[in-house]
Amino acid sequence: MKKLYTLLSGLCLTLASTFALNAQEAVRERMIIYPKNGTPIGYWVDKTESVKFLTDTPDLGMNVTVSDPQAPKAGVRHLTIDFGVDVKKAKITFVEQFIFRGEIEKHTQEQLQRAFTMSQVHEIVPTGPKMEFDVSGLQQSYKYYALYYGLDEFGCASDIKFTPFEVPAAAPAGSPKITVAFPEITATKVKIKFTPNEDVSGYYFLVMPVEDPSREMMMKMMGIPDLKHYVQQFGYDFATHKEHKGTKESEVKDLASGVEYGVFLVLIDKEGQFGDVISTDKFTTKKLGTEKKANIVIEVAETTSNGVSILCKPDENTNSYRVCVAEKAKYNKAEVEKLLKEAPEMDPNFPFFSEQQKVSTGGLTPETEYLAIAMPRNAKKEWGDIVTVDFKTTAAATTTPAPQAKAINGLIPLQRDLASNSTEESAAKVMLQLSK
Repeated sequence: MKKLYTLLSGLCLTLASTFALNAQEAVRERMIIYPKNGTPIGYWVDKTESVKFLTDTPDLGMNVTVSDPQAPKAGVRHLTIDFGVDVKKAKITFVEQFIFRGEIEKHTQEQLQRAFTMSQVHEIVPTGPKMEFDVSGLQQSYKYYALYYGLDEFGCASDIKFTPFEVPAAAPAGSPKITVAFPEITATKVKIKFTPNEDVSGYYFLVMPVEDPSREMMMKMMGIPDLKHYVQQFGYDFATHKEHKGTKESEVKDLASGVEYGVFLVLIDKEGQFGDVISTDKFTTKKLGTEKKANIVIEVAETTSNGVSILCKPDENTNSYRVCVAEKAKYNKAEVEKLLKEAPEMDPNFPFFSEQQKVSTGGLTPETEYLAIAMPRNAKKEWGDIVTVDFKTTAAATTTPAPQAKAINGLIPLQRDLASNSTEESAAKVMLQLSK
């Protein structure tokens, strides 16, 4: 009997080991669901107990009405939300209308869903068929969409709906003001001292030519609706990636000589509201060059397998100049001269440089012959002769190809490095508060 028990015990252990081994070797399977619109969604079958199909039609409707709050305040709107009987949870976010470029109706549900990943999202658990909220932290005079959808008890979501609304203009809190002074102005740079009063919690600023016909075109290309948004987008503190704060002195370089510039400011009040653009402070850089013919000398300072540094030495008659690089085999003097002359004054691809500069570019092809090209103009904006210098990139140190520079009509621009425009704002934050 003892031997029989030992035999049975060994058999059980062997079977258990076999089952465990088979379980470990089992292939995990995936179940892929293909929506009619959107990206496929995958699930592991071994983590799915069952699949249930419901043919009923739940009431996941939502309707959002925006109105004035009971106690008017800058940046505050009142929301009345009606929920369908099957809505167990709802999500809502607020996005400025210009983000959709006036064509929100053409966006798919998947595209609208991305707005929820880029914006502050508020989650609501309905306590009845209707709820009322006050939403604060919006910007006065801005236009928004409220985007929202409901979810049932299983997390099935309705289609995203939207309600457009506008926040009324409002006076700033307190009396925010800022004093602007120019301790130093040269031909290509300026030092600016900003002194805000106690009612200014922060500010954005940009230094731009007073007369710039290409500015509106640039804003339109970038989808920026107005100058206020433009200053807010690019006029932050590069060191903190936030708005400027307190009294400070800034130096702005690489300006054009003999040009009138304005300081374009947007002040933030104590409640986090942005004011209108202030552009009353102006200055003119010292004028370089003469009315005589402009000349320039360029030298190749350094070459690598995919880059070059060029030293530009304009003469005393030169007001400004443009510089670029082109493959020698593809160079056409007449076409290059025409492009450099006719490019818009503020063209970011072919900026103007002044005084002696060392400029660089990367993205070139190893062991390839190139031309460094420069063209100067005098104080009357009359162009001098085009100047070229040959150079050849060195052999690549690695077999991994480097990123290639983007050529504009065969020319490779040499541009100054630009700081990132990823900003964090410590201005007003959007908050949703139950009011009834």
